[in-house]
Amino acid sequence: MKKNVLILCVLLVFTALFANTELNLQQNFAELTNEEWGEFSREMTSHIRDLRDLYMLEVLHEEWTNEAWEYVSREVYTYDGNGFAIEMLGQAWLVGEWENGVKMLMTNNVEGYPVETLYQIWEPTLETWTDMLIMTFTYDTNWNMLEMLNQMWFGTEWMNRSRFTMTYNTDDNPTYELNEVWDMVGEVWGNSDQRTYTYDGLFLEEILEEAWENNSEWIWSGKITYTLEGNYHPADRLEQGWDLVNWNNQRYSQYTYDVDWHEIEDYEQEWIDSWINFEWKFSTYNADGFMTELLTQRWFGARNWENYHRYTITYGTLDSDDNTISPNNDLLLSNYPNPFNPTTTISFSLNTEISENTKLVIYNLKGQKIRQFPILNSQSSVVWDGTDEVNKPVSSGIYFYKLRTDNLEETKKMILMK
Repeated sequence: MKKNVLILCVLLVFTALFANTELNLQQNFAELTNEEWGEFSREMTSHIRDLRDLYMLEVLHEEWTNEAWEYVSREVYTYDGNGFAIEMLGQAWLVGEWENGVKMLMTNNVEGYPVETLYQIWEPTLETWTDMLIMTFTYDTNWNMLEMLNQMWFGTEWMNRSRFTMTYNTDDNPTYELNEVWDMVGEVWGNSDQRTYTYDGLFLEEILEEAWENNSEWIWSGKITYTLEGNYHPADRLEQGWDLVNWNNQRYSQYTYDVDWHEIEDYEQEWIDSWINFEWKFSTYNADGFMTELLTQRWFGARNWENYHRYTITYGTLDSDDNTISPNNDLLLSNYPNPFNPTTTISFSLNTEISENTKLVIYNLKGQKIRQFPILNSQSSVVWDGTDEVNKPVSSGIYFYKLRTDNLEETKKMILMK
């Protein structure tokens, strides 16, 4: 999944939680349906893992009201000395100031993947944080997430709420997902919904969704179909629902990309006897290929498109002196050619001392380390031939290369096209 999609996922999750700030956030979580729990699990798992490379400082959510943008909520991120995300603070804009809402505390392993994420809610009367939800992660040897266990805090103890498990193919792409819910009476796990993924090579063609009905059988519930635009990116997306007889249209999206395959437009229609306009999303990116703004417009009858939501995302790089993220002006990093096949030269200029810890690391879209190169004194470039640590050619697609020193690091994107 592309990073801008992952960003959008987490934004939508927290937008839903902050939709009615008068309600208790713990109640909001408790009232999520089984299907919503499945979506929450998928989205938050991907987003939390992806924070290893994104280095988001702040995500600001605004809503178009009375012909002007007004603050709704924001998320502020904190990182440790290794550059791993350890905290996300979610706040809502109330009566002219930011009020605490939810906090996410992440515990990571040595590779930077979260092994535990704790959600807490702010109790304004007591002026303290209260435990709400804990997520525990399990991985395979390729750092694919195999299981995520969600537990909620019920006064005196953690109790199971849902369990999310996945399987993968040899390309490390997901092939199957199962969402289960905990039966507190019978104290057993029960099926809720499942997804099966179908690919044409590396391109995701279809997601088939099924629901567990009457505690006895799987019934089709939904289907998502993609058609190929190029470079493993979809041209469009069709969502359909199953009525026990036929597949019925629900939502249709068309995607537009720039020359670097960043998704810059997502034009959505919904089916009401015919296709009618629904939403139009516009994305803006920085020089590193990370989304900096997501503008959503909605169609209001025959009145044309009107502004609806806007998200502004601020990034930085790790400053190990105070464990904060700040703009980085001491690294100049690029690769040529890009896209490339089969080799590319990664060039860099360092205004800082090279030590034994200075390395260039290449990751895939999942954040999995593909190749690592130690950097020596006076070295200014590395040639990558599209192979992993055991000299096995990797698949076509988007990769990230990160140059890390003792106190600085920078990440850029490149595309391998075969």
